[in-house]
Amino acid sequence: MISEKDLSQLYELIVPMTVLGEKVYQERLKKIRSKMDELGVDGYVVYSNQSVNYLTGYKFIPTERPVALLITEDNIDVTVPKLEEDAAKQQELIDQVHVYYDYPGNNKGRYYNHSSKTPEKIVQRMIENRDVREIGCDMDGAPGLMGYEGPTLQETLGEEVKVESWTEKMRITKSEEEIKVLRKSAEYADQAFEQLRNLVKPGKNEVSLNLEMKKRAAETVLEDQGALNVGSEEISGFRILSGKNTYNPHGQVENRQLQEKDILLPGMALAYKGYNAELERTMFLGEPTEKQKNYFEIMLEAQKLAQKNVVAGVKLSHIDQEVHDYFKEQGVLENTRHHTGHGLGLQGHEKPFIDRGNDKKLKKNMVISLEPGIYFQDAGGFRHSDTFLVKENGVERLTRDPRDLESNILRK
Repeated sequence: MISEKDLSQLYELIVPMTVLGEKVYQERLKKIRSKMDELGVDGYVVYSNQSVNYLTGYKFIPTERPVALLITEDNIDVTVPKLEEDAAKQQELIDQVHVYYDYPGNNKGRYYNHSSKTPEKIVQRMIENRDVREIGCDMDGAPGLMGYEGPTLQETLGEEVKVESWTEKMRITKSEEEIKVLRKSAEYADQAFEQLRNLVKPGKNEVSLNLEMKKRAAETVLEDQGALNVGSEEISGFRILSGKNTYNPHGQVENRQLQEKDILLPGMALAYKGYNAELERTMFLGEPTEKQKNYFEIMLEAQKLAQKNVVAGVKLSHIDQEVHDYFKEQGVLENTRHHTGHGLGLQGHEKPFIDRGNDKKLKKNMVISLEPGIYFQDAGGFRHSDTFLVKENGVERLTRDPRDLESNILRK
């Protein structure tokens, strides 16, 4: 007979665990409820999959099948498609699960095993069951993903709804628990690049190297992360570009073999327990040209300049402008193709964006990338990206992989 202890351990392997602990999610929900009071609503519907995850720890794959979370003063309800029913019912913070069979559903179809209603009809029923009088939402209806077409929440309910995207703003600054997880993610990214330096050599195929690095990084993280509902495909977003392909900042991995004298631009968004650190490097497979060395040093100095300007209270636009002005002084302004960086967290790109058009200020415990780049058709692309933690009086670089030129010349 299985003991209670063994049964408990088995249950932990089956049931999705919250990443940061129930207390963290309860604190987030408390903030949402406080904002609901301020807005004058007694119900708040959340459609964004990242926001649902952020508030409850419930992860799902967003498709054409809408998921809608309802927050009221005392309860958390969710509407899900049939294929998400079991997973939703395992979430400790969710009080009641409402189910539709599939999208689009209807009121007349002959379903022998499952009655069918439209997703919007079930969302309406969920709201009515909680006797909600004034409703708020993060967006007016489900997002149009993978072919979904449906009425807005306002059209469904036949009444005005108040749209406020609170969770995106809450996610900008990180809690101590989130920072601990992001530190670990940065450590794993560093380990991955240490392995990469030993793997890269002439004759390696870009595609096969890309797949190998994804697998190695994911397996390492999975060993330490425990029984969390985070799949390996969500852990390691690795991409390596080489040669002329590095000229395109977001180029696609090519079916080509690495060659002696190639410039390399490997990048990784590596997630530990769902939180992403970012690491990118400009490398050389053999000795770079004098021109490439010069461009490398300009790029590296731009990143260090951005880093010097990162401190709580500084405008995001100021950092990007400083980098912009430096590139102009160096005569490479026409070779820039993007802003200086962005926020990191549950997504690889999220607020805040370090851009000359963003006059909002840095805040303590923001986690950001700094990645100014310059791109030349003849010499290639030059970009380092690191993960940084904003502090009261400065900044901490969480990814520690070496940035200097000599460390990034791979001599085989």
